Amino acid sequence: MAPIIVQVRRGEKRRLEGLVRKTSDAGLRTRALIILQAAAGKRTGEIAEAVHYDPSAVLKVIHRFQAEGETGLRLDARQKRQGCARQK
Repeated sequence: MAPIIVQVRRGEKRRLEGLVRKTSDAGLRTRALIILQAAAGKRTGEIAEAVHYDPSAVLKVIHRFQAEGETGLRLDARQKRQGCARQK
């Protein structure tokens, strides 16, 4: 499987690297690391092994980042469902 190309601007990259180093939220740290590794050209399977995630979960994180940017990394699926329910 070919790597998914994730483009990360310099400022975004610095913020993501800061999250990996400083956040106490393990899930957020992992999602930021997934994006950094994808931006470095790693394949989905390699990233999944490195962070102990299923490859489909890695793809979901990447797609959410591509659609929503850094904000998408901060919201997990449970929070997104609750937010959608409140908007109705």
